[in-house]
Amino acid sequence: KKERRDEKKTKGGDDDIDALLAQMALEDKKRTAVSVEEGCAPPSPRCNASVTAVELSAKRHELVIFGGEHYDGKKCRVYQDLYRYHIEKGVWYKVTSPGGPAARSAHVAGAYKSHVFVFGGEFTSPNQERFHHYKDLWRLDLETNKWEQIQVRGAPSPRSGHRAIVHKGKMVIFGGFYDNGKTVKYHGDTTVLDMVDLKWTSVGEPTAGGSAPCPRSAAGLAVHGDTLLLYGGYSKSKAEDELDAETGTAHTDLWQLPLSTLRWERLKRQGMAPGSRAGFSMATHLRRAVLFGGVMDREAKGGEVLISEFYNELYQLQLESKRWFPLALRRAKGGGKGKVGDEQAQAEEEEEERRARDEELAERALRREAARKAKLTPEDRAATLIQSRYRGHAVRKAYKTYRLGGAVSELLYAPASGERPPKDAPRPRGRINAQLAVTGNTLWVYGGIVEIGDKEITLDDLWSLDLKRPSWTCHLEPTAAEAAWEYSGDEWETDSDGSLEDDERALREKGKK
Repeated sequence: KKERRDEKKTKGGDDDIDALLAQMALEDKKRTAVSVEEGCAPPSPRCNASVTAVELSAKRHELVIFGGEHYDGKKCRVYQDLYRYHIEKGVWYKVTSPGGPAARSAHVAGAYKSHVFVFGGEFTSPNQERFHHYKDLWRLDLETNKWEQIQVRGAPSPRSGHRAIVHKGKMVIFGGFYDNGKTVKYHGDTTVLDMVDLKWTSVGEPTAGGSAPCPRSAAGLAVHGDTLLLYGGYSKSKAEDELDAETGTAHTDLWQLPLSTLRWERLKRQGMAPGSRAGFSMATHLRRAVLFGGVMDREAKGGEVLISEFYNELYQLQLESKRWFPLALRRAKGGGKGKVGDEQAQAEEEEEERRARDEELAERALRREAARKAKLTPEDRAATLIQSRYRGHAVRKAYKTYRLGGAVSELLYAPASGERPPKDAPRPRGRINAQLAVTGNTLWVYGGIVEIGDKEITLDDLWSLDLKRPSWTCHLEPTAAEAAWEYSGDEWETDSDGSLEDDERALREKGKK
């Protein structure tokens, strides 16, 4: 009888979330043992998955990929599959394990010792009109590939688009949103999971009148010492002039939260910070946070056309000084895949960072002194203005407006180093919702979404960035859908005269999780 009742629950349309979840649960019950397929094909295109870097031994580092979603222009597919990528061997493993978490995207994951923890996320109906948000906590044993649901009180409310970072055996979770198809609520609370004692500690919502970041999703998190840093994010609110309209905000504020006092403090924007964008990704490396990608929507032709500008540039936030700097690319010394550094390499990287900071401070002092002694030319003033206020497409527009050229224009495109990046240097194309992870001195980027023409394309390429000598290496070529795109040589001047379909607009907003 129970089997008949379970089977009856699976009867429903393609957009009946309860029926779809019941069907997946019924299929999961049919699995009786863990199976591992070595040397399998890489994961299919997806975004909003979790990619977790784990160190199993000195000679074995892995990327653990779980879940995610893919929109093919007609339907949205949400995944439940689990992949492990052996970095040193360059081999993929597909793991099928019974009793695991349901299909989901926009969740968070973090590693502690030989386990990966997964919390929250959402399941989306194929037509993207209905959503089911999770508040369950799962733990994956990397030795047995078995899942275990951790049922403890005090978990955050159901949500997706939240962010998490692991620090000293604790996973700190901030923000996110809840969408029931009618209303959307953004969260601004902070919750800490003790990954050893398996206990939740809630910092709670910001107090009335207190200083704290506003509720949002898709923020960037970093940790330095015992201080949590939060940058940017995305939220929507009711427009003042229209009752039913909503306006989206891509935040650019920077906050810090000492984990000892749990009091938020807003920090000033210092250095050359990234421009406003949503859907960026961020990861921590030593004493800096590295930001990649994102999108900015701009209106054209009196608001009739919406142009999306996708970024593939890199920025770094020095966690000690709280200053932003562009991360300039260099020409790679040779091919090969990203390597995991040892203690000596880490010490060399720290020394290089110190030298770079000292050189940058000395250079700034020289520039200030030179400015006092000599009157700046109009070109110099224009270059300084553009460097401080504009990014991406706006740089090119301002460059044309001020009629600058020659060495000045080259400086605008690489203000961190004063030299233009090599034209033939490989690099991933601009995207949103890419999955980032760091192993040693290597940053890994997998998947994401990009707009090509009037279509939203989900990516499945894998790149690594050498963080000691910044240069990209492609480990997994894009599939045919992405390979059909050819670099035009000027990515900023892409335009479209066609109006966006409603489902594409919905996808773009959803991509800003």
